[in-house]
Amino acid sequence: MLGRTDHGLDDAAAIDAIRHAAARGIAWFDTAPLYGAHLSEIRLGAALATIVPPPLVSTKIGFDFISPPGRVVAATARRSDYSAAFAARSFAASCARLGRAHVDLVFVHDPAGAADVAAAGTVAALEQLRADGRVGAIGVGVNDVGVARDLLARVRLDAVLLAGRYTLLDWSGASFLRECHDAGIATIVAAPLASGLLATGARSPGTYLYQPAPAGIRARVAAIEVICERHGVSLRAAALRFAAANPHATSLLIGAGTRAEIDDTLACLATHIPAALWDDLAAAGLLAAELARPTEPPR
Repeated sequence: MLGRTDHGLDDAAAIDAIRHAAARGIAWFDTAPLYGAHLSEIRLGAALATIVPPPLVSTKIGFDFISPPGRVVAATARRSDYSAAFAARSFAASCARLGRAHVDLVFVHDPAGAADVAAAGTVAALEQLRADGRVGAIGVGVNDVGVARDLLARVRLDAVLLAGRYTLLDWSGASFLRECHDAGIATIVAAPLASGLLATGARSPGTYLYQPAPAGIRARVAAIEVICERHGVSLRAAALRFAAANPHATSLLIGAGTRAEIDDTLACLATHIPAALWDDLAAAGLLAAELARPTEPPR
């Protein structure tokens, strides 16, 4: 979200939002070169220079591109590169933009179909940077469980970031999160609002997993909204509380680009959700019975 230039999110507003988040107790910020074509890292770096104590920071390595900062980098305008040489260059460039010599956590960014190369290249380079004291932990960031499994079959990682696979619309990542937890791998549940649709609702033009939402998904969201309204709970609050309650997740990663979005997110995470709401979702076939009644406190 920090790489956005739409909706009036200029540099000053983005930096102010980061500072506000830190003041509200947010102690970890995630970014990537791909987000806003470096702009997310640039803005985060500018904000980090004024935040004391400094928060944890994670970034990613895996995509090379040429695009003006602030743009969405189309798939046709980027190429994946999981070589050790590119990893070293990408890490150095990220550190320069972030104003840091050390990054707490670095993810291999979506190495689909490239597990062997990523293991021998990116991960090996990050392991050397960790030995040199410049990287704290190494992970993989994906929205496909299979891609993460492929890399984990080849190398030991500290963390997995799984986007969009543990939400009110898609809980297919539940067993994988449990497996990682049991193996001592930190798990980050990302994109709990499914890239927008669970925030804006079925009647909005919101996207689902970064694409226009299919009619069937919109109908499902509409049915969830009806039950949420019956219990006096917003769709957004139910979606965030559901993701935050996963007992096998180490942390929850949410995209928020403004003060208002940050405050609303924190308010949603503090919202009490009646147990009957989860039961009604399960009875309507909108939530797997074994996932009903998430009662863990938000992280």
